Amino acid sequence: MILALLAEQPAHGYELIKSLEERSGGFYTPSPGVIYPALTYLHEIGHTSVEQQRTRKLYSITPQGKAYLESNRANAEVILEALARIGGRMDQVREAPRR
Repeated sequence: MILALLAEQPAHGYELIKSLEERSGGFYTPSPGVIYPALTYLHEIGHTSVEQQRTRKLYSITPQGKAYLESNRANAEVILEALARIGGRMDQVREAPRR
């Protein structure tokens, strides 16, 4: 999922957290303890590059990361679509009239 988001545009860890939260309609908000170790791992295996910007790191997908994403894009899209679908259902539940 992270590589799919980075393929759209470079991002900071916090931006990735917010993006996943928005895509899921607030249903899923990954913790920093999930995102930052994943970003570190993706960088270590060469799937992302990192640009230090003062106290923040800007992550970008590398050609190696793009190749990996392309071979696994269907899985990433299924997960992102599921998050959006669940988020939409949660919106319906929130908007349902209370009895």
